[in-house]
Amino acid sequence: MPEFKTVGILNAYDARNRGDRAIVEAQMGWIRQTMPGVEILVFSPQHECNREVFGEASREPLISVPGHGNPVARLLAPITDWRGFAAARRSDPRQQAFDSCDAYFMCGGGYLYSSPAPVISRQLWTHAANGLAAIRSGKPVLAFPQSWGPVRKATDRWICHKLADALPVIVTRGNQSNQLLDSWGYGDKILSLPDIVTAASVLIPDVDSWRKTARQTGSLGIAPIDWSFDRKLAQDELDRYLGKLASTAAKWCETSGNHITLFPQVEVEGSDDDRLIARKLHALFETRQIPVSVAEGLDWNDYWRKLASQEAFIGCRMHACIFAMICGVPTVGLAYQPKFAELFEHLGWPARNHPIDGFDPDLVAKQITAISNDACRAEVIDSIDRAGETVVNSLNSIWNKSLTQA
Repeated sequence: MPEFKTVGILNAYDARNRGDRAIVEAQMGWIRQTMPGVEILVFSPQHECNREVFGEASREPLISVPGHGNPVARLLAPITDWRGFAAARRSDPRQQAFDSCDAYFMCGGGYLYSSPAPVISRQLWTHAANGLAAIRSGKPVLAFPQSWGPVRKATDRWICHKLADALPVIVTRGNQSNQLLDSWGYGDKILSLPDIVTAASVLIPDVDSWRKTARQTGSLGIAPIDWSFDRKLAQDELDRYLGKLASTAAKWCETSGNHITLFPQVEVEGSDDDRLIARKLHALFETRQIPVSVAEGLDWNDYWRKLASQEAFIGCRMHACIFAMICGVPTVGLAYQPKFAELFEHLGWPARNHPIDGFDPDLVAKQITAISNDACRAEVIDSIDRAGETVVNSLNSIWNKSLTQA
C-alpha cells in the first residue's frame, strides 16, 4: 500500500453554493477516512472564494481560465497551460502544487456538459484536461460520481472521449449519463452511484448533531429556484410556478401547518442567486397572507440546523432535497433536470418527484401532509443512509482495486 502525504481534489466547485460545498465536504470526508492524516489540496477555478471555507488548502488549478483579463488570452489560457504541462516545461506554483500530490480525485457533480458557448465549453474542457493531466502523471486517480452530458458540440465530444478512454472506471451519477456513455461504447466501464452527498451521514461529522435539532411543528421548508440558467424560460412560466408554490403552501397552512420557511441554497450575488426568487416568493406569500420567512444569510451549520427543524420539505434544488432527507425531513422534489428523478428512484420514492413546470399543487400538498410524520422521518433516514453506505463501499472497492493494479 503506497504512502500518501498529500492528495488533490480536482475541479472543485464554488463553496458559496451550499450544494457544491457539500460535494467537496463529503469527498474530503471520504479521503480522510481512507487516508487518515493526509493533507488535502482543493484545486478550483473559484480558489479565491473557496479560501474562505477551505483556507490554504484551496489552490488554483493546473489548467484554468483566468477570471479576468483579455478575452482572447482567457480563451487561449487552457491551451497554453496544457502545452506547458505536456512538454514538461512548467515550474510555476500551480505546477508545483499539482506535482506535490501523491493521488488525485476528480470532483463529482455536473461539470461535463456543453455550455451555450459557440465553439468549446471551457468549463468542460478544463475539467477534462485536469483529469487527463492527473492520469498522465501515473499516480492513482479516482473519479467521484459525476454527471456526463448533454454534450452538444463535436469539440466537447472529442475531449469527453479522451477522458472516457483514459479513465479505468467511469463513476456516473444517473441513467442519463449511462445512456450517453453507453452510446459512445463505454458501457463496460460504467459504475453508477447516487450523488456523494447522500453519504453525508458517514462522511460529514456534523450530521449527527444536525439530526438532533428540535422540530419546528407545522413548518414547511421550500428551496425555490429560477431555473432559467438551465433553459430559456418565459416570464409567465415562472409566474405559474410561483403561483402553484403559493397554492401548495396555502393548503399546507390550512390543513397541517402554520409556517413556511424559504431556503435559498445559493446566495452569490450576480451568479445564480436563489435569494432573488425567494424574495419574489416571499412577497407573493405575504399578499396571500401565508405566514413566511426567508432563511437568508445563515452560516453553514445554522443553515443545516434550520433545515433539520422543518416538519416537511419541498426542494427545487437537488442538493437541498438531499440535505433535508439527510436530516430526516420527509421531502418532495420539483425537478428541473432528470437528476432529481434519478435521486428519488435511487432512494425508492419515484412518486415523490414531480416536474417543476408541470406539478399539481393539490397533489404535492397532499403528499407533504401524508409524509410529515415520525414513521416517514425514520424511513427517510434509513433509506438515505443505506444509499450512502452503497456509495462509500463502492468507492472503497474501486480505490482498493486501483491501488492493487498500480
